[in-house]
Amino acid sequence: MVLRFRESPAEREITQQPPSQFEEYDRLEEFDWQRYRKKYGDIQRLDRILQAENDTPNRYKVSKQADVLMLFSLEEIYRLFRQLG
Repeated sequence: MVLRFRESPAEREITQQPPSQFEEYDRLEEFDWQRYRKKYGDIQRLDRILQAENDTPNRYKVSKQADVLMLFSLEEIYRLFRQLG
């Protein structure tokens, strides 16, 4: 089954700031992606790289896989599930 949006995501107007990961997320440090890609190449397991450097991804503003769900409002998710049956 292929789902099609009635309006394209590009046509949607974003009127609010996206919700943050958690309270005080905005106080976390930005991550230097370019430096780590240059140093390690493949950084898919960034958690392990930082752990080896005695660091943690919890100090940085890094995205988690579940963040993709934040692109949709709960209303949109419910609508998609209803269409799927």
